[in-house]
Amino acid sequence: KPMALQFVDWMTGLARGDLGTSLWTGRSVADEVMLRLGLSLELAIISTLIAVALAIPAGVLAAVRQDTRVDYALRLISIGGLGVDFLFMALAPTLALLFVGRIINGITAASFSTASAYVADITPVEKRAKAFGMMGAAWGFGFVIGPVIGGLLGDINLRLPFYVAAAMALTNWLYGCFLLPESLPKERRAK
Repeated sequence: KPMALQFVDWMTGLARGDLGTSLWTGRSVADEVMLRLGLSLELAIISTLIAVALAIPAGVLAAVRQDTRVDYALRLISIGGLGVDFLFMALAPTLALLFVGRIINGITAASFSTASAYVADITPVEKRAKAFGMMGAAWGFGFVIGPVIGGLLGDINLRLPFYVAAAMALTNWLYGCFLLPESLPKERRAK
């Protein structure tokens, strides 16, 4: 089949809820996910909405307490919350515990905004456009390669992508705690 027709077939299937076939088991990916987790699309949407709704207060607090030690702490809380959420997704035996993880992530979610604030703090004004462009490219690359890696890991074990994501997020948190310097020099910090 020509590539364009394959793409149209794939998009049509995706619109119908067909997530493809597992290379490991040969069964539908949607069936595999539903078999192991029992989640429905409606519950996934509700948990995402809860996470977004709870992220707003953390964002407001970060904006109000910008350029202080609170800002630094919020960066670490944001990254740590993401790691804890991935652990909940990997380990949750019930839907209720999965919601607890999503709520924790919603309360602490601010990864992109805190990364942007750090880049803005450490980059001279004349180089910020390039720095933000590189950061956007890195995020875009992650959005492309992340599902590929997750799919490959998911064929080994359905929960493995969440363990790997948690390990990456918590490693990032450890780096932030012990190695990453404060982004603003003392003279530029708010009192």
